Amino acid sequence: MNDVVENAAVVKKEYKLASGKILEVGVNFRSLLLMTSYPNGGFEGLQKIMKKENDNMQEKIEACGYMIYCLIRSAGQEVTVEEAQMMIGVEDIGTLFEVFEDYKKAMEQFEKKTKPKKSQK
Repeated sequence: MNDVVENAAVVKKEYKLASGKILEVGVNFRSLLLMTSYPNGGFEGLQKIMKKENDNMQEKIEACGYMIYCLIRSAGQEVTVEEAQMMIGVEDIGTLFEVFEDYKKAMEQFEKKTKPKKSQK
């Protein structure tokens, strides 16, 4: 991968899947854009589904598959949502919750930095 693209990530972290595959994930604008484009309610929809109290397994599986898709696509690789879903197993749910929490923090930081400041008069 091109060094300029690879070094564009704000934060990089490695996540190990149960298969032994290492996902080197960078929080970058592409990944944030993809996460906010989740078909079932954007990032807020993902947040609602990824809460541990939510017991709708189909929603969780679809959300986890979409998150893996976002991570792979934001790294510049071509993959479909279905192909991304085939890369994860039930053992990876904890890792995906960790990934989601990291993205949630990044989204909060982004929102805080891009909010217009109130002028003091």
